[in-house]
Amino acid sequence: MPTATFNNLNSEKRKRLIDAATIEFITNKFEKVSINKIIAKAKISRGSFYQYFQDKEDLYIYLLEQFHVKRVTKCYEKIAKANEDIFDLLRESLYEELEFLANGNNDKVTKKFLVNLNFSSYEKSLQNNIRKRIIENKEALKLFNKDKYNLKSKDEIVLISQMIISSSLMTISLYNEGIISKIEAGEQMDKMLNIIRRGSLK
Repeated sequence: MPTATFNNLNSEKRKRLIDAATIEFITNKFEKVSINKIIAKAKISRGSFYQYFQDKEDLYIYLLEQFHVKRVTKCYEKIAKANEDIFDLLRESLYEELEFLANGNNDKVTKKFLVNLNFSSYEKSLQNNIRKRIIENKEALKLFNKDKYNLKSKDEIVLISQMIISSSLMTISLYNEGIISKIEAGEQMDKMLNIIRRGSLK
């Protein structure tokens, strides 16, 4: 994730770096992306780049999280307010991911970004976002009603969330590679969630 130094940059310099990075990532596969080209376009030194981000993947995950954050946050806020089942929250979130990969919210830049998606980094970004929105969100945690679920601690909530995310990411990966359709991916995720749900409910 970006350092405090990056966050303290003036908005013009920060935007210049992010715009340069976005262009480089939507133009090339992850392994072909050049930090040298990014810093040249952003008009910053290589030393400055490493004051802002650890490496290329750190920057890439930051960009992915910018795509995720507004969409995922709205989804969780909507479900938390409705006081729905935690599995409905997860299902809604994962369907949002399928929709995101399917059309990038009809945004041309997002679509190009997804064409060159690095799935390993995408997984880290999604894990970070879902964990943050569920485990660090008090409203979402309230959905894990102790009278309803056989989950005894926050650690168990983290574990089952990670199990669901990891299983779903395998399905999303198959969809992203064109091996299964969007409908088939949704059906697989529903089956997986229902199996875990039956084993979790009292």
